Amino acid sequence: MKQFHITNNITSVNKIHNLLGLLFLFQTLFIFSSFADEQIGMIMDIKGNAYVKNITGKEIELNIYDQIFKNDIVSTDEASTTTIQYIDNTTIFLKKSSSIEINELNPSGSNIIFLGKIAKGSAIIESGKIAKIENGKMIIALPKFSLSIKGTRLNVNALPNGESDVSLAEDIFGNVGTINVSSEGQLKTLFETDQVLSLDNTNNFSARASTEIEVNEINDSTEIFVSASKIDENIIQKNLEKQLIDGSLKDVNNDGKIDSLDIETFKDVIKTDKQDKINFITNNSTTDNSNFLSLVLDASDEASIGKTINNILDNNDDLIPLLVSNLSDSENSFITTSANEQNNTIKEKIYSQLLSNTDNEEFSLGLISKIISKSDTDTVSIIIDNIQLRSQTDTNSNTSLKILSNVTNFQSDESLIFEDNKQSQVNRLIQEAIDKANDSGEDSQLIANIISKSDSTIVGTIVEQIRIADVGNINSNMSLNVLSSIASIRAEESIILGIEEQTEVNKLIEEAINRAEQSNEDATLIANVIAKSDLSVISEMVDGIKLNEKENINYNMSLI
Repeated sequence: MKQFHITNNITSVNKIHNLLGLLFLFQTLFIFSSFADEQIGMIMDIKGNAYVKNITGKEIELNIYDQIFKNDIVSTDEASTTTIQYIDNTTIFLKKSSSIEINELNPSGSNIIFLGKIAKGSAIIESGKIAKIENGKMIIALPKFSLSIKGTRLNVNALPNGESDVSLAEDIFGNVGTINVSSEGQLKTLFETDQVLSLDNTNNFSARASTEIEVNEINDSTEIFVSASKIDENIIQKNLEKQLIDGSLKDVNNDGKIDSLDIETFKDVIKTDKQDKINFITNNSTTDNSNFLSLVLDASDEASIGKTINNILDNNDDLIPLLVSNLSDSENSFITTSANEQNNTIKEKIYSQLLSNTDNEEFSLGLISKIISKSDTDTVSIIIDNIQLRSQTDTNSNTSLKILSNVTNFQSDESLIFEDNKQSQVNRLIQEAIDKANDSGEDSQLIANIISKSDSTIVGTIVEQIRIADVGNINSNMSLNVLSSIASIRAEESIILGIEEQTEVNKLIEEAINRAEQSNEDATLIANVIAKSDLSVISEMVDGIKLNEKENINYNMSLI
């Protein structure tokens, strides 16, 4: 009976938890529904003070992440700016002493339209979905003229002297659209990025070249649009906590009180809105215009980067190499660290794709090498595991050797010295790389490149593996091929090996001479070593040849 009561109590508790979960889900869905039905935009940034006047005529000071509704008039004062993101992913940077009102915004259906007006001041507008599709209509009215916008970024100014002007630039995808400018029956089309179209007090149009300041202003606004698009949960959390402290946070979950639960609920809403924007950017990005997407990802937190990258891997994996390369160049922690286990799984998909990219192997393996050079030890360990796994299934490619050579180049070019544990992880590739190497010119050159740019410890390890490989293959003379390649690299790149490194390399000479055949090919290799080496190496080579000729009456490499 006692057991029955305990079970019954547990069941009751579970039911209560389930009911609370359903209640929270209902409240969240209610919030999302409210946002979807009524909200047309959200404030993404405020510098100074911005205000909104709604249909009741009441003016309210805005907070970051406040909702914007149809017919709301958003305004800034003489020392303030604000950034608004709308539900069709149009983003508007409203400058000082300016106001904007959106009267219609329908991103879908039979009447796809974005209709707004700037009563005063200036704005930079990055058009979204509506202006980029054929049946979409985006119109912005100013006091002097009306703009019909097709897929572009634009800078509009309603100047205090009664004049107005407009210019355009490439949008976030590198595209330049058009703007039809109309005023009192006059129609002009703007499609050049180096022109400004103006309308004076007498309603006469004129065109002039953009000034350097104007060009820089509209181009530099990319940073504003990156900031509006990124997802950084820490920044969102801090902004909402500030609103909770100063009393401006709203009862988002409608439970009758304002507390940390409202922060968590609202944070999810904000992240969802922002993720929609990133999805829009991703869906419209190609290998030719993914730079803005890279900037947004680089500015976002690791969890958000992982979520977006995983989506791209599933739906548009052609973007992965360029995105990963850009993130690597900026040393983004998503690429270079391994603290997030969920992201490590996503990154293993990236490594697998790059290692199997035979269509552009040089770029992909170079990228893997760059990531190794910039990453922490744990990340390098995971990458090496993936390389070795790949090598087991691909017996025709010496991926390990190519990556080792690329990593050596990065270390040399950027004067990188790996800490011991990281270098040890990289060194795991050496034995496999030499085992799979052959006497081909390419493999010998790769090995020689590593030897020429590494310290004595690594050189010694590689030399020992070469000697072992030669002993295991009677037809191989990797020692001689590598020696010849080292001599060529030293001559071409003016590389001088240190005493310890040269001592290790010289261990290959005896093996190379002993295994050399009396052929023009081997004689040419020996001659190349002698011609391009210093006196100590030449002496070692000549002494080895003489000793062989003395011990073998049929051996006459000197004559050849």
